[in-house]
Amino acid sequence: SAYDNHLTGKILVFTFFNNFAVLFHIAFFKQDVPLLRKRLASLLIISQVVNQVTEVVIPFLVDRFISAPHRTESEDDPEEDKFRNQGTLPLFPGLFAEYIELLVQFGYLSLFSCVFPLTAVLLLLNNLTEIRSDAYKICKLFRKPFTPPVAGLGVWQLAFEVLSFVSVVSNCWLLLLSPHLQGLSQEAGLSDSNLLMGAVIVEHVLILAKVIMAALIPDEPDWIRKKREHIEYTSMQALRQQKLNVQEP
Repeated sequence: SAYDNHLTGKILVFTFFNNFAVLFHIAFFKQDVPLLRKRLASLLIISQVVNQVTEVVIPFLVDRFISAPHRTESEDDPEEDKFRNQGTLPLFPGLFAEYIELLVQFGYLSLFSCVFPLTAVLLLLNNLTEIRSDAYKICKLFRKPFTPPVAGLGVWQLAFEVLSFVSVVSNCWLLLLSPHLQGLSQEAGLSDSNLLMGAVIVEHVLILAKVIMAALIPDEPDWIRKKREHIEYTSMQALRQQKLNVQEP
């Protein structure tokens, strides 16, 4: 709904400033690349440890020592009793926090990975472990979630798109602050204004290339679109045939 989209948008803006404002201050105002690298590394490690503890360890301990002793489930119980026991589990909190976490991770990776290349490795390890931890959490610690189907990501898609454009500007600026690039520019006799102009030109070229690729590459491949249309057509034909069979005396 419109209310949910506006609320999500406000939370995303707050999340962006809450997680990246300090890093942008270090990068754009202090222009301290070593400090930015240290702060990014500390944020990545601490946030991953805190997320794993809050999302998996604490629910597991609560289920193991508080909820499990009150259950009377055994392997010989019929299936309906097992399903009934699952109804006593707490409700699944939803995917909002998961989307926020992915957005923050995408921001760390796309905005500042050129300063700290191990960002991709740390996030990959975190997501590999989180695949199994989320599966355990959904299957064992909460009720089975039932969510209505939606047509797309909604405002989340816009958030990721905006973050991708901001990342182009951020990486061009961070590369401009690179001591190696500054040394090469001094050897070539380039002034600071010429170096800044080159960074602006590269930024515009990359944004143009991104827009062109987004326009040329469809979000939904043709074979998936044809398969989806075929399934929809088959479903409509089956529904029409069912109505005809019901109307026949």
